Amino acid sequence: AVATADMLIALQRKMGLRPMPRVVTTPTAYSPEDVYILARLMEEQTRRLLIPFGILEYQSAPDLYYSKTPTDVFGKVLSLFIKLATLTGRERITPSESYMEMVRAASDARSILAHIDPARRYRIDAPPPPADATPAEVFARCIQIRGRINELRALWNMEPVPAPEVAADTALHPADVFVQTQIIVAELNLLKMTTGTINATPLAIPVTGMRPTDVMEECLLTAYLLDQVESLQQMVGRLKAQ
Repeated sequence: AVATADMLIALQRKMGLRPMPRVVTTPTAYSPEDVYILARLMEEQTRRLLIPFGILEYQSAPDLYYSKTPTDVFGKVLSLFIKLATLTGRERITPSESYMEMVRAASDARSILAHIDPARRYRIDAPPPPADATPAEVFARCIQIRGRINELRALWNMEPVPAPEVAADTALHPADVFVQTQIIVAELNLLKMTTGTINATPLAIPVTGMRPTDVMEECLLTAYLLDQVESLQQMVGRLKAQ
């Protein structure tokens, strides 16, 4: 929903409208009510777009639904994201959108390490990405990152979050990678909350022209940072005990 709000802001700017305030992701145990508040804000801001498009009527009373899950809401928000992206002139989700989100994820991983060790004795020399990474390879790396997050969740007595199992011959696209980056950002915020890290996830910085290889580079950095969490925590514990 935060990424969708950013896309709505981009469309408002394109149309010369005063943009809504940007929304920041923080280490918080978000509830359905929080998502509802953000959805209502986006609904109100979306209605501001109707008049410039010559649309003078809109649905005033929402339909009522029952037994919906966060996954159902995620699907609706993703659909809205794609529609807003189309209106801004982007025909589809590209590696650039995924890159923007993985940069945020890498920043969150650094925040966790910096909280564990204020002296920042962690490494950032992650291995370089392959020259011609594919969306399928980036997707696989995202799933590996989610697996590492689950290992850290187990370390801190948190329940694992199931990740999808995708057949090797499945055709994957940048949109599939984008969905995984959103889950990674969300799960890292829960890890930040668990460790007492208070840093908000940085706002996404718009970029263009990124390739799957660029996304892979940020994925490798995020994984490299997360791989150091447990050992850094142990090192700091030994130093404090001395």
